Amino acid sequence: MVALNYQTKDTSMLINSTLFRLNNKCGYVRKPEIIRNPEYLRKYGEQKSTKFRLTILSAYQLPLASDNYKKANRKSSNPNAPDVQKLKKAKDIDVVDPYVEIDIYSFDQENPRMDKPREQKFKTQKVKNNGINPQWTSDMNNEFEFTVVKDTSFIVIKVKDSDRFSEDEDLGRAVIPLRYARTGCRHVFLEAKHGNENVVKGASSVFVKLVEGL
Repeated sequence: MVALNYQTKDTSMLINSTLFRLNNKCGYVRKPEIIRNPEYLRKYGEQKSTKFRLTILSAYQLPLASDNYKKANRKSSNPNAPDVQKLKKAKDIDVVDPYVEIDIYSFDQENPRMDKPREQKFKTQKVKNNGINPQWTSDMNNEFEFTVVKDTSFIVIKVKDSDRFSEDEDLGRAVIPLRYARTGCRHVFLEAKHGNENVVKGASSVFVKLVEGL
């Protein structure tokens, strides 16, 4: 039995929904053998770790920061329907300065909670004034290596807007279960952290390269 807070679409909920999306949101998903079968660990000893390299290459069609939508509402005659055209023409529009954060969530026998990332945490440099197609190169800290137990680990990719005067805003995030991850170059589509409608499902994405077994 697992308790989840359905009122808040936080990372724990995204991990859960991503896992069950692999099963078409029906039935159940079996736990990995190293969790459900104590004999497995006694037979094979330590959990087998795998080394990965994740490279952040680019992103596409990132949403505007929420402040821009508030400005559009103030400029529109109808406060219930933001005027996108007026938003595009507004002189005070704030173009996002995106960067990518990577968190690694993994099962630990001593502390089996999954609500906090492990010590392995990474971050790219920001790209100034580009939410359409920002690109990250090798001189922008875009390549990360990490070692995890593949069957019980998740990569959480978070795209944020760098802000000098307030807290950096979460533009979207995605969860990748390493147990089912496909290596090579892939588009990872973003979801909103708190169900924010500004992230258009299937439109905003991050382009990454995943290499396994270095």
